Amino acid sequence: MSIQVKQAALVFADISGYTRFTKYHAMALLHAEQIISDLLEAVIDSSAHPLKVNKIEGDAVLFYAESQGDPSALCHDVLSQTARLFEAFKGQMDKTLKDPVCWCSACQQAGELRLKVLLHFGEVAIKQVKTFEELAGESVITIFRLTKNSIPANEYILLTEDFQRFSGNLPAMRSESRTEQCEGIGKVKVTVLYPDPLQTALEAPPKIPMGKRFWQYLRVNGHAILRIFRVRPQQEHHHLPRSK
Repeated sequence: MSIQVKQAALVFADISGYTRFTKYHAMALLHAEQIISDLLEAVIDSSAHPLKVNKIEGDAVLFYAESQGDPSALCHDVLSQTARLFEAFKGQMDKTLKDPVCWCSACQQAGELRLKVLLHFGEVAIKQVKTFEELAGESVITIFRLTKNSIPANEYILLTEDFQRFSGNLPAMRSESRTEQCEGIGKVKVTVLYPDPLQTALEAPPKIPMGKRFWQYLRVNGHAILRIFRVRPQQEHHHLPRSK
């Protein structure tokens, strides 16, 4: 195992509303698993160099980008990519709402899901374990602790003062400065940006070609049935390396 200490930008993309979204009825829970997986895949696919996926945790994904000597260029690039994450999320959400599979609680409440993105810059320890890279250090702790904040919204972009110092001009969005209390870290100054609300209200279901609806039904319900009978494990994401 090798360990390197580097400066890096951290991006934590978290889907809001996951706890309410996953109900205890087995089929609804498995439909929710598929919908969340599709949304995360869309967000990950929209990211580009220098961002790399570090880990996926349920309804969230942690990206990082190592600094090669110019933090300003790196953070400016990472901030510009944030808009693409929201666009990809909205695109997949639109697709999900236009192709409803059934009337279970998961399929009907998918439109309530939102995206939060947290951005931080600092020193991280990168531990190489076989094909996996594990991130550690106070910067990693900080961005995870900031997910438990006092922001009264379920869709926003949060930039720590350390990130904004290098990122330059902010996008033209409604913004506010706040100070959040992080357990074990102390007070952290942040700027919060509020994107335009996603236009994802579920209206009357559109008419969908029978063949397309049948394929969507087989895809999601087939996954759910195989999970119930333990023929298929919980869905894995193809973006992450596998250990040998």
